Amino acid sequence: MSNKNKKRLGILLLIFGFILSGISFAYWTQAVINPAEQTVEGIILIGTGKSATTTVALSKVLDGDEVLVPTGKVSLSDVPSGKTAVDEIKFTVSVVWTSDETNVAAGTPGTLDLVLTNKSIGGSSDSTVNGHAVVAFTGSNLAIVADGDVVEVEVTVTLNEPVDKTNYDAIANKDIELLFTATVTTN
Repeated sequence: MSNKNKKRLGILLLIFGFILSGISFAYWTQAVINPAEQTVEGIILIGTGKSATTTVALSKVLDGDEVLVPTGKVSLSDVPSGKTAVDEIKFTVSVVWTSDETNVAAGTPGTLDLVLTNKSIGGSSDSTVNGHAVVAFTGSNLAIVADGDVVEVEVTVTLNEPVDKTNYDAIANKDIELLFTATVTTN
């Protein structure tokens, strides 16, 4: 084989190697956050006259043995030793409405609206980055009674797969924070 052919073969193998590595590169090979899939209770206490807010940092309220990965990517994820990949996190937001005996008496019926007012991944305000976290719950028009039973709302968080390396880098190993606002109106 001539030197000219050896050089061509070397260049072709190099190009083939770059193409093959580009095709096989997985954007999702690391853990995104360290939450576990479990039910966690956080209580929002609502007084009278104002809405109440609470921030849920998923990695802070869960025990950290599991890591959240994009939906359907559990078997394709590279997670640290001793950790387990999950593609869904569930937790409970508990709401209690307290009376003040001046404006609202104990036993007064009301309607609770729990709204996700903000979500961020790694503290980012970029809606493209934060759009990877999908939060599902039913929190509108829920019956609540002043000084009555706790109203529990189950929240499910999943993660969409990043479309490219830039989006992957923006969310990989970052904490997801959710800000909920609870408002009660009397019936």
